[in-house]
Amino acid sequence: MYLIFKNALFDSMKLVYHLIILLFCSVLNTHAQQGNLELNYNQESTLVGLKAGSKTYITPTYHQLYRLYLGERSSETKYFVAKKEELYGLVTGFGEILIPIQYDSISRALNQIIQFKKENKWGLIDLHNDIVLAAEYDALIFKSDSTFIYKKGGLYGLMNFDFKVLTPPRFNNLEFYTSAFWEEGSSETTSNHIFYATEGEESGIYDVDQNFFISTKAHIYCQWTDKHDPNSEATYYYQDDQSRFTFYNNKGELLGKTNADIDFSFHYYSPDSLSRKKHFMATHTYLLIYNHTEKCQYIYNVNSTEKSKNYSKIHFHYDKVIFEDSTGWGILDAHFNLLYYTTEYMPSVDGYAYYMETGEQNFYSVPYLDQHKWTPRANLPYVYFYKPYKTPYEKWEFGYSYYATAGILNYKTKKSIPPSISDFIRSYPEMIDLFMD
Repeated sequence: MYLIFKNALFDSMKLVYHLIILLFCSVLNTHAQQGNLELNYNQESTLVGLKAGSKTYITPTYHQLYRLYLGERSSETKYFVAKKEELYGLVTGFGEILIPIQYDSISRALNQIIQFKKENKWGLIDLHNDIVLAAEYDALIFKSDSTFIYKKGGLYGLMNFDFKVLTPPRFNNLEFYTSAFWEEGSSETTSNHIFYATEGEESGIYDVDQNFFISTKAHIYCQWTDKHDPNSEATYYYQDDQSRFTFYNNKGELLGKTNADIDFSFHYYSPDSLSRKKHFMATHTYLLIYNHTEKCQYIYNVNSTEKSKNYSKIHFHYDKVIFEDSTGWGILDAHFNLLYYTTEYMPSVDGYAYYMETGEQNFYSVPYLDQHKWTPRANLPYVYFYKPYKTPYEKWEFGYSYYATAGILNYKTKKSIPPSISDFIRSYPEMIDLFMD
């Protein structure tokens, strides 16, 4: 009896196994057929259907059929826009009608939401032909991954993908802001919150997150805190017809205006940047400006709009600022409060010191620092300093290189190891003492 039961159980398991194999093959065959679907015309070539090999799935009944991709890979799509007379609908490759042939136009909007046109107005439906957004808009424009532009009553506004109105109709024109990157091949990214906008006679930049509109007569540029991510915070600037610059922070607050004879650059700091991540959100953003006319440098804390004094040279040390003036050098915090000042030696940043002055960079090579196991860290209050030799040892493309002896300073306790020709790195007891409060 046990043997009979065992054999029957074995036969049942074999049957189930074969059924699973058949079902799997059927699914594979269906995908293959969907991928191999081709247009099938009637003898007069006036109507079109679909077939795969010798098997007909849709008899030639439509005036036009073309694939509609709804996020799936192109080889796996099963959706086709069908046109009959002057109206459109949506069918599957097997001929199932998902959306009746009743709309003036249809196209993909987002995910599996379809944009349709009826009586010269646009709306949204799902694959069950249920209304998602009523047809009462002059235009619906999709390009980013969380917001879209709508036009109603001749004016443009914004909605998110939950169809909540973010901006009521107010702009005469509204376009997505895109940014192109060329460092690792051509690519273009569209911002979710920044738009080119025109309101009345004024044109400029609109930020929907911060709800501000910067109107300018010149093209306005965005500088991202993460240069590969236009959805990160931005600093805005433009140049007027007299080549003077105007800068705004990510809240639309005016940072300042400059004369025409300047160079500028941005410096970003974030704890994540220390791990060499490609993408990180800056916790501190600085705008460095070199004024050629006055031969000085100054910086803005972009987040707080604070401005530093004028200095002859400025370096960045994580979230701290190291400056040089006519008598010495010092260290500032992110809000430009003085932490340390001295007239001895020279400051070093990342093992080197460099600065831009009338187009020349002077470069000081500091021994040992690259091999030093006490790498400068943002959470430790110390910097290297050095004593340069007077004679440059090498002329290079942008300036001169100098040898220097190195030391290290704890600017919190004011303890230091002065610059010396000897390898101070191996002075371990002194290093321990240096960081004792």
